[in-house]
Amino acid sequence: MFDQISAFLSIRKEIPDAVGYDTYGPVVFSLPKEVSDLLPGSTIQMLEGVALFGLHVDNYSSKVQKNIKILYSGVFEYAPKITFRRRDVSVKFKVSLEDKQIEIFEIPPNESVDIEFFNPGERFNIDRIIVGSEQVTKLMQKLAEAKRYPGRARMEFLLYLFVVLAVSASACSVFYVWKKSKEMNEINSFFPKSAGCYPYIHENPVGDEARLARKIMQYPPLWRAFVFHLNKVDGIDDLKVKDKVLLCDPSPETT
Repeated sequence: MFDQISAFLSIRKEIPDAVGYDTYGPVVFSLPKEVSDLLPGSTIQMLEGVALFGLHVDNYSSKVQKNIKILYSGVFEYAPKITFRRRDVSVKFKVSLEDKQIEIFEIPPNESVDIEFFNPGERFNIDRIIVGSEQVTKLMQKLAEAKRYPGRARMEFLLYLFVVLAVSASACSVFYVWKKSKEMNEINSFFPKSAGCYPYIHENPVGDEARLARKIMQYPPLWRAFVFHLNKVDGIDDLKVKDKVLLCDPSPETT
């Protein structure tokens, strides 16, 4: 019992935290006329629109994640806007343009940080995100996506389950056909090629013994003895108690 609990806890320890990120954009927003009317002419030409690149860093774990480093490439204009999605407090962060890095000091449990980059360059990209001393892995991303989009996660699970069931059903069908083919080959090996019949398995449920006995008694005596030998019985009484009987109806040429 204690070994099972210990094994379960060790498995839980190996599951990483559900920490991941998602991006969108860039999306270009044009300036409203009321805003452009308040700007000088030269500024309006410079700010015909504002491009926005968004980043969400999600902490769906039950513990505080500290020292989250966002490493990016390329350039952007203006200071990025960094806010918590749920908490109405300021995010403590540090932007290093020289190192092309943004450090979020901590993200509380079940909280997300939204970062907006303004007018990113063509080569702007989020290269990687490091939590503590560990880079966010694909498994961590999958766990976070399942929390972020639960409906899509359920659909992916159902699709995966359907594929597994379909493959399993196909495999079972192939195995059944192979097993039946092998069984018939083994049955055919008992009969000489000149036997003049097609062997098959006769189901003999309780209450149907009379039909089996009638069929056997219609066989020629030598063929009847041959069927007894195949089923390893001494006579019709022993044959009637078997659930499955190997039969081979003789063709007219052999009777």
